[in-house]
Amino acid sequence: MKKILFIFIISLLILSCKKETETVTSDLGYNYFPMEKGSYIIYKGDSILYNYFYTDVKRTRSFYLKEIVTDTSRDNLNRLAYEMDVYERFSTTEPWTHKVKWYKITANRTAERVEDNLRYIKLVFPANIGTSWNPYKYISMKMPYIYEIDSSLDVQSTTTLITEKDILYNNSYLSFDSTLTTVSIIDSSGVDYYKITERYTKNIGLVYREQWNVIAKDPGRNPSLPWIDRARLGFYFKIEAIEYGKE
Repeated sequence: MKKILFIFIISLLILSCKKETETVTSDLGYNYFPMEKGSYIIYKGDSILYNYFYTDVKRTRSFYLKEIVTDTSRDNLNRLAYEMDVYERFSTTEPWTHKVKWYKITANRTAERVEDNLRYIKLVFPANIGTSWNPYKYISMKMPYIYEIDSSLDVQSTTTLITEKDILYNNSYLSFDSTLTTVSIIDSSGVDYYKITERYTKNIGLVYREQWNVIAKDPGRNPSLPWIDRARLGFYFKIEAIEYGKE
């Protein structure tokens, strides 16, 4: 009996002195780039097309895009890829028209989108303010929408930088309580302006994108004008999330 009692007391002492372990969960930011079948985002977009070299043309157009994750597959590196069907329409009364199929992938602490067979690095993890990377690391060809406007630009010199994190953002359609902002600049001289700004929201994904691909090679233009008035060739567009959910 004494032996049993002794063993019982020793067991209690061992349990009471047992070192507690603490599990630390590190938030690397993957939830800014969620991947879930059936999830969708609808964007309202506005664009401007400039072509003043031959005729005085400045075309504006509004449109809507819908991205929905429809399936999964394996890419050419045998990585799990989420397929996104992209639809377009030009008014809320029109039916959606299928435009293209893209893919998104997270692997090796990067978030990628494959658009028109071009592989872009959209985010890197951990996603912290000040983190930078080359978004065109896996693209060796001349970018059509850049090269056709100014063939001297090299996208491999581009850097994407995380400038904000966990910021409240309201776009007049929706409010998002935790967004991350990235900025990519290829050239921001007085002649060329190539800049992309994106916002990502936790558990939703991309909610804002603004892109400038314009030049102002015209000595008659006032350099103090904003780019929306100074641009002579190229394009500008902006998309903002106005609805999201799961089908």
